[in-house]
Amino acid sequence: MRCARRKISGQISCRTLCKKEESFVREIRIGRVYRHFKGDYYLVEGVANDSETGKPFVIYRKLYGDGGLWLRPLEMFLSKVDKAKYPDAPQEYRFELQEIESAAGH
Repeated sequence: MRCARRKISGQISCRTLCKKEESFVREIRIGRVYRHFKGDYYLVEGVANDSETGKPFVIYRKLYGDGGLWLRPLEMFLSKVDKAKYPDAPQEYRFELQEIESAAGH
């Protein structure tokens, strides 16, 4: 899996290229909120590369409890939910982008 970064209206976007299909399949939006398939919400803080392998990792903050930072391989962050293991999962992907509207109407 390869990651191509580009700026979109002040935000960095990371598109993931699937080597098998050679097509863009999912996109990470930094500064946006994602819902994990188990129900909690997370804010994507950035994408960083491992210094030894060069593989990209997503840095994200949980939006509950202590608000701690977490790290997960980009490929795993963008992966589909294992329906064999979690047959009742309500969403297709492990993390899904949330469109949160302004309460103030902005």
